[in-house]
Amino acid sequence: MIDPPREESKAAVADAVRAGIKPVMITGDHKITATAIARQIGIFREGDIAVTGMELDAMSDSELDQKIEKISVYARVSPENKIRIVEAWQRKGNIVSMTGDGVNDAPALKKADIGVAMGITGTEVSKDAASMVLQDDNFATIIKAVANGRNVYRNIKNAILFLLSGNMAAIFAVVYASLLALPVPFEAVHLLFINLLTDSLPAIAIGMDKAGTESPFMIVQGAGTYGSENTTESEMIGYVDGRIHEMTALLVRRAHLKTLHLASIRVGYKYLFVEPGRIGKAKVKEG
Repeated sequence: MIDPPREESKAAVADAVRAGIKPVMITGDHKITATAIARQIGIFREGDIAVTGMELDAMSDSELDQKIEKISVYARVSPENKIRIVEAWQRKGNIVSMTGDGVNDAPALKKADIGVAMGITGTEVSKDAASMVLQDDNFATIIKAVANGRNVYRNIKNAILFLLSGNMAAIFAVVYASLLALPVPFEAVHLLFINLLTDSLPAIAIGMDKAGTESPFMIVQGAGTYGSENTTESEMIGYVDGRIHEMTALLVRRAHLKTLHLASIRVGYKYLFVEPGRIGKAKVKEG
């Protein structure tokens, strides 16, 4: 008799590792059975540790904190053990997500930062305690949700930074012209044109950008293995922010140069002359 894992579980675990997420198996099965299944789908790797609930009870909190990053399989655990596991990861400064379907999983689901209950096989108690309910009871769906969530965060941040970069460039141009007593580089129709075309449409395009688990921001450098090369949540966010900041710097530079170019055209073709007895406008050639 065998209860094999789902076919997509191995790929989902690999995507989670690439995204900087460490999957951990907590089960009521025997330690040997749990380790074999975890090794098959990629959760248990060389150098990892598997412990039972009795072994976990014998550990102090300090001992658990030292070994927590190496333990990838927990077998024959109790509800109290699950809470200790969640608290140990949280003490490390990590964001912890816990999945469960039974009544005994409810305390750990409530304690975790993100409790995920099973929508098909889950009990009503677990669903009430969880932060979200997984409708198809599939771990791969969680990875898709992570990809969508990071994509929404990235799009919102990119759109805001894009709008700020363009508007700040326009402000700098106006301030620059005002300090040098030059004519205002933009008229109302120019600002309206910039807001409607060069700001609104690109911002909408950035906000509608789609992505999946194969996107660069879902791949965290150095997250292929655990242990000394394990990528924490803060490192993951730092990598994602670094990629966004690189693109933002390019947008700022382009917007700044574009605005200064428009200002130079405006000032170059329209000067204000003050002559004895009258004030008039005259066109001159640029340069």
